[in-house]
Amino acid sequence: MELSISLTGDSAKYIQIYEEIRQAILARRLLGHEQLPSKRALARTLDVSVHTVQEAYEQLLAEGYVYSKERSGYFIAPFEFDWVQEEQQLETPLSTIISNDIQYDFHNGHVDKETFPYSLWHKLLKKHVNKNNLSTSPWAGEGFLRSEIARYVQRSRGVVCDASQVFVYGGTQSQLQALSLFFGPQSKVGVEEPGFKRVHTTLRQCGLSTEAIPVDKAGITLPSKTIHMLYTTPAHQFPLGMIMTVERRAALLQWANLMMHTLLKMTMTQNFVIKGCQSPL
Repeated sequence: MELSISLTGDSAKYIQIYEEIRQAILARRLLGHEQLPSKRALARTLDVSVHTVQEAYEQLLAEGYVYSKERSGYFIAPFEFDWVQEEQQLETPLSTIISNDIQYDFHNGHVDKETFPYSLWHKLLKKHVNKNNLSTSPWAGEGFLRSEIARYVQRSRGVVCDASQVFVYGGTQSQLQALSLFFGPQSKVGVEEPGFKRVHTTLRQCGLSTEAIPVDKAGITLPSKTIHMLYTTPAHQFPLGMIMTVERRAALLQWANLMMHTLLKMTMTQNFVIKGCQSPL
């Protein structure tokens, strides 16, 4: 077999060889069970080392585009289904981003570049970031920081906890991803409506189903359906900004306690049924 490969790009040569063969396979210019040239033959044709061709072939092999036979060489792996999307030409050019001349940017997730204290930020980075504090930290966060957070939430929010119950993450998204892995994809999560859209998106990306729970002047309303988790922002509802009333907080805690006992009872009943089916008559 002769291959038409052009090594004109800036990337490594073995990557260019891999990409061109891969595209030929996906475009069906190379068919299933056809044999690729030997490594030495292709290396001579392209004026590259045998090692370069071997790296390209091994990458194709690792991704399943080719298979190998001992003492025979490499062959194109067959596939029976159409797994390549047809290339589409854009009918309209990409829209140009217009820079609005605004004084303050309150958009969620944005940083006001004009008012951010860059000089102070750089000064603190130089002062505190060095080779002595770049070692791997405990996965749950530094112990001193977690202890201080536990003390802070007890003073400011009335939450009684200790450092072992505090976990430090880099943001809301990473926290929700960890919770999703812990509870599993079978869980259903109640989210505020309106609420933080990125929470809804993250939960769905992790495979969990969500249930929209309406919000009124007192905060999130009591869920009417069975759910396993509830995401709410009682101290400052996002995006409406109201603070959840004491009456609503108490009612929500009562609902959570009742829901916990209901789910535990359902779990115990299911375990009893399963064990009963497995037990001999």
